[in-house]
Amino acid sequence: MACPPLFVHLDLKGAPPHMGWLLSLLPRLRAWGAAGLLVEWEDSFPWDGDLRCLRAATAYTRAEVVSLASMCEALDLELIPLVQTFGHLEFVLKHDRFAHLRESPDEVNCLCPALAESRALVEELVRQVVALTPAVQHVHVGCDEVYEFGHHPATAAAMAVRGGSFFLDHVRHAALAVRAAAPGATALVWHDEIARLGEPAVARALGGLASAVVWCYSRDGLGSVDQGLWESLARALGR
Repeated sequence: MACPPLFVHLDLKGAPPHMGWLLSLLPRLRAWGAAGLLVEWEDSFPWDGDLRCLRAATAYTRAEVVSLASMCEALDLELIPLVQTFGHLEFVLKHDRFAHLRESPDEVNCLCPALAESRALVEELVRQVVALTPAVQHVHVGCDEVYEFGHHPATAAAMAVRGGSFFLDHVRHAALAVRAAAPGATALVWHDEIARLGEPAVARALGGLASAVVWCYSRDGLGSVDQGLWESLARALGR
């Protein structure tokens, strides 16, 4: 059996390496068999405009991001940006400027999906990242471990009408933001939250629009994942 393409996940938030060192690493990763990079920028990205406050003091410059994308292209390494759009949004929601968009007022990791301003934020996060990496074929929109979902009164009201499908409404919006920013690119979504919502609901919301990425922390790796999960996600998403 052929080995599936191998991607290296670079989690760059907090203390990113110097870009010169990172660029020097890319040829080695390619030589070791990597097919691409999953790049989780968060506060290391040079956000602009209303999002400028999200930049860390150690954030890369726009030119540095472009240089990484260019070298990936030259080495035939696919660059997949990971843009958090639901959970794991601490780097956004910790700021007073965006505190009103929290799903729970005392937690900074989950975005309230019921607010129009939240949807606009998702669109802008995706747009800015794609603008500096326009050749992307895939954009990962996260959506895993959204533990506070349902805490905000506006979310609870929407769930009273839509049920669990309201979760998928937000994931669909993130996937459509990818399509708008990068026509022809496919949105990627972590599997854990969508898989529990049922195959028919996932198919209605995301069929033909997104692909699922299965993750697990296991000694056996993905070998411990039930075959039925792969088959269900493939049927639902048409991929």
